Amino acid sequence: MSKRFVRSSANNLRDLFIDTAEKLKIYYQFDILERGGTDSGAIHLHRRGVPNLVMAVPTRHIHSYAGIINRDDFDQAVKLVTAVIKKLDADTVGEPDRIKKWIE
Repeated sequence: MSKRFVRSSANNLRDLFIDTAEKLKIYYQFDILERGGTDSGAIHLHRRGVPNLVMAVPTRHIHSYAGIINRDDFDQAVKLVTAVIKKLDADTVGEPDRIKKWIE
C-alpha cells in the first residue's frame, strides 16, 4: 500500500498514520508529488489550516474508467484508515477550541 503525501500535509497526522501502520504491520511507502497534486494542498491553507494528508492505493490506469488495484492493498488501506479513525479523539486531535478554529 502506498501513501502519497503532498508537501504541505500535517506532520502529526502523518505520524499517526505511520505509527498505526507499523503497529498493525501494514506496509506503506512515501511518494512526494513534485507536480500535480490534489485538493489537499489548498485545503490545508483554508482559514487557519486544516490538517490533512492524502493516502492512495497504487492503481494502474488511474485516469481511465477502469483502474486496476491489488485487492490486498485495498483491504490494508481500509484497515489502516479504520484504525486511525478510531484513534481520533479530543486528546489525539487537540483541544476542542482548536478544532472549532479549523472549521470556522
